[in-house]
Amino acid sequence: MLEPSDLRSRSPLRPACAAVIALALSGCGFPEHTYDLPEGDGGGNAGAAGDVSVEPIPDTSAGGTGGAQPDAPDSNDTPSEDALNEVQPDVVDAEVGTDVPDVLETGPETSETGDGPDDVVDSDAPDVTTDEAAVNECGSTVEDCTNGVDDDCDGKIDCQDTNCTALFKCTPPPPAGWQGYFQLYEGTAANLPSCGSPFSTLAVAAGRDPVFSPATCTNCSCGNPTGIQCGEPDIIIWQDATCSSPYGWEWGGSNPPLTPHNQCVPKTLTYGDAGGMGPPASVSLDPAQPVLGTGSCTASGGIATKPTPNWSFVAQACQADSVGVGCSAQQVCAPKPVAGYKTGLCIAKQGVQATCPIGGYNTRFVFYQDFADSRGCTQCTCDQPTGMTCPGTLIVSTSSTCAGASIEATLTGVDCKTIGPSTSKYLRYNDAPAAGGVCNSVGGQPSGTVTPDAATAYTFCCSPG
Repeated sequence: MLEPSDLRSRSPLRPACAAVIALALSGCGFPEHTYDLPEGDGGGNAGAAGDVSVEPIPDTSAGGTGGAQPDAPDSNDTPSEDALNEVQPDVVDAEVGTDVPDVLETGPETSETGDGPDDVVDSDAPDVTTDEAAVNECGSTVEDCTNGVDDDCDGKIDCQDTNCTALFKCTPPPPAGWQGYFQLYEGTAANLPSCGSPFSTLAVAAGRDPVFSPATCTNCSCGNPTGIQCGEPDIIIWQDATCSSPYGWEWGGSNPPLTPHNQCVPKTLTYGDAGGMGPPASVSLDPAQPVLGTGSCTASGGIATKPTPNWSFVAQACQADSVGVGCSAQQVCAPKPVAGYKTGLCIAKQGVQATCPIGGYNTRFVFYQDFADSRGCTQCTCDQPTGMTCPGTLIVSTSSTCAGASIEATLTGVDCKTIGPSTSKYLRYNDAPAAGGVCNSVGGQPSGTVTPDAATAYTFCCSPG
């Protein structure tokens, strides 16, 4: 039989042991979150807490004492009517939501040996209604679905309680290496909801399918040619005044005409060298002073500007605040996703996972927290320089000073100048640096693309809903 002290002990179920599901998320980007799983619930969560048996309250209504009662006492031991209407408040155990009389009527309690009136409940206690008893003993008439306590004293804890059915469900724990539990949003940024109870922690903000524009590039340009050297020109003295006779005197190629430069060098013309046809009459540089070496131009420009990429679909994972018990073995009582999120509860793992684990979470989604942006501009380069000149000057003189009235001709470039018939000449070539020239630029075109950065990927696997 139940002693009054036994009845008083039927307060809300309290934890007997603790099982902790820890989310070690710091290495993969999840916020650190630990669920302290409530203990035994009297009907489930094997492995998370011990089974708790609840002894039924004996039927003490008029007309019988219940199957668990011993033989009824002798009619002479029946208490007075007043005693029947008085009970101690500590022995009331009412289920919330059941119809019970304002005053619980009970027959006499008997000992296991059937000794009779010695075991009758004290009838001097004040009358207590069942509503008052529920508040006094339970502290609440509303079931908290994640605390492992029978808050409303209906004998059902967390997910066992019908009050939890609408917003909570029993779900398997995440397999090893996976984290839970999350509600997942996938959609446009304009409709992105915020995290809130019972999923208050923003765990992952990501997206998929990048949308982007190509880079824009500044124009390429090339500086002035550098590294160009001027060679020695071919100097030709002709036997006619138009620089066109078939014979004359020429210095060039392997026979440098002026060594060293910038000095007045004597040159004696002999008719044998000119084919014996007559005195000198004109002089030319053929060609103009040649350019030695290709040189180069320095390229600039091609600077990229990259517009900010976006996701076609944004994703947001909010983590559950807590989970409860009241489920079958190895399951927990977790909140259902709220409106605006996918209906299925989700687990997650960092990286691109090819498949979902076995265990009820089988709808796969992959999202990324960042972009791999290879956009840019092709390198600006410059073609070889063209159009350079070497504007050296040739002086033909009859004097070793190569100056004054003795100068017969001064040539720059491909000029043709007449000179006197004397076969004794002095030549001076004054060097000058290369001038002019341009380089054509190439490159500076948009290149590259934007893809999801696989190093920032998260795979979510969700239950059907």
